[in-house]
Amino acid sequence: MARFVRSASVVQHAVAVFMVPCASIAMVAQSPLQNGSSEGSRGSNSSLAPRSVLSVASAGAPVSITIEGGARRMFVGATVPHTARLRDAVGAERRDLAVQWTSTDPNVASVNQFGVVTAVRPGPVIVRATAGSLSAERRYVVEANLVKSLTLSITADHVKTGDVVEVSAMAFDANGYKVPNVPFLYTFTAAVEDSAVGQLAPAELDQKGRFVAQKAGDYQVIAVGPGLVAHRTIRVSNREVAESIRLIARAPASGSHLVDIFAWRARDGRELALSCGSGTRGQVVSYELADAGLRTLDTLGIDSPSVTDCVVDPERGLGVIVRDGGSRSSIAVLDVSNPRAMKPLGAAEDGFGEINGVVIYNRYALAVSDARRLDVVSLEDPMRPRRVGSLELAADRDGSAGDKLATDISVADGIAYVALGRQGMAIVDVGNGKFGGSPDKPVRVGGFRAPFATTHAAYGYHSRTGKWYAFLSEDLGGAQRASPAGQTGFVRIVDVTDPVHPEEVARYEVPETGVQDLRIDGERLYVAAQAGGVRVVDISADLKGNLYHQGREIARYLPANEGFVPNVVAVQPVRGGILAADRSSGVWLLSSSARD
Repeated sequence: MARFVRSASVVQHAVAVFMVPCASIAMVAQSPLQNGSSEGSRGSNSSLAPRSVLSVASAGAPVSITIEGGARRMFVGATVPHTARLRDAVGAERRDLAVQWTSTDPNVASVNQFGVVTAVRPGPVIVRATAGSLSAERRYVVEANLVKSLTLSITADHVKTGDVVEVSAMAFDANGYKVPNVPFLYTFTAAVEDSAVGQLAPAELDQKGRFVAQKAGDYQVIAVGPGLVAHRTIRVSNREVAESIRLIARAPASGSHLVDIFAWRARDGRELALSCGSGTRGQVVSYELADAGLRTLDTLGIDSPSVTDCVVDPERGLGVIVRDGGSRSSIAVLDVSNPRAMKPLGAAEDGFGEINGVVIYNRYALAVSDARRLDVVSLEDPMRPRRVGSLELAADRDGSAGDKLATDISVADGIAYVALGRQGMAIVDVGNGKFGGSPDKPVRVGGFRAPFATTHAAYGYHSRTGKWYAFLSEDLGGAQRASPAGQTGFVRIVDVTDPVHPEEVARYEVPETGVQDLRIDGERLYVAAQAGGVRVVDISADLKGNLYHQGREIARYLPANEGFVPNVVAVQPVRGGILAADRSSGVWLLSSSARD
């Protein structure tokens, strides 16, 4: 543990602070203020609701301003950054507008044009941010500086790229007692191994003291307190998790465009799979997977233009498919216990909207209807499936087809993660019990939505750190940089350990393509990356930052010189391999191994 003591006005063992890009400089301010307060306003009316919005005549015009950052206590000598956020009616941030910062008494605390406040002497002060008719303020009472020494601790000093290190500073008075709620400025210097010009920021350090590096090298993590500085060294090495993927077999999709694939292990131990898609009519195909290859077993025509999703209950040998009926879909049940001779059973056709995602959970089929509602279908009698419940999840319906086509659902530990297109993701208790939900009486717990993004797949993941994450497959609907097959997108990673207060913490972004679907097995993320083929990503331990730049990508498969542009729409890990569905070329069976 590093400890530094101030003698008179001289700081011993001080270091020069090199300010890195904004993503890596942060202020420790954990919660609502004690002797400070924050208020936002529209015109002359103050408001305590930071994200409330008003109708405006001009789309995208800012309707609210809030101040983020700051400190719970302000001591003489402290330097505290603040950030003003301007948002429009849909919650999107406006970063193109100028904000003016002012202090009611610069002799007590001054503020520069970037919102950085410097405490000068004891007394009350108000820091205000103004943009046009909007304003927000933060109130402080500056105190005499009690801090005489500072310590800085870190959870590890030798890590790999992508590993998260917790950084924590503590302040003490002249008698050695801890001084609570002292504002610390966290920053770092970097001496990276790769010194190429024009790189991205080599690391990130957020306001909660979480550090993660994208480049190998030595980093000095620095805590700046009122008149004091402490630092620690972290050595970061490359992650080195690379593997190779090769194609074992491919089964062409004759006369059909695939939309999904589902693999399972039969009771007799065979590895089986079911694909679904569209052509002149809907089609479902069964396969057997073996070390030697991939064998087509049966093809079943479906009386609908297309089949938009397919899943299997391995215990009962039942398949559930979604039959596309335009604005109305239906759910059909198949007997797949003998994959060589699949048979249709019953169907539920009443009361559904357009369905594109379905999952089986505890003898129920859970379906996303019209990108706004969760419908529950009982499979107790496969010959007579019936809807037994529903739950509205989106406040209003967006009529664009792109939203509805982008929906899906998964269940982990009794919690459903429901992708709702532009409405984001909903978290629903369908049997966990903690929030009172059950399959036939689901209860919404929380959700997450980002402006301008379309969420079309969501998966829950329980990390060995004890945290729960939601992995969201997202498209940027208005992106100019679209891939040859599909739109630009990424995997958004949200910490849902507290599902009522989700927090976006990381992402996996493939710059050259989009992300259609994903699956999780163990500590690996499998990504259907459209024109980018299949990707495998290391998601072990705590997650933060952009996994693509941290060397967490384990392997990728992208066919070369095959005469077609790949468009991988689904992926699933299977015993000893990876199964992928390419929209045009068919089903791929892949195998991964360590690189020589």
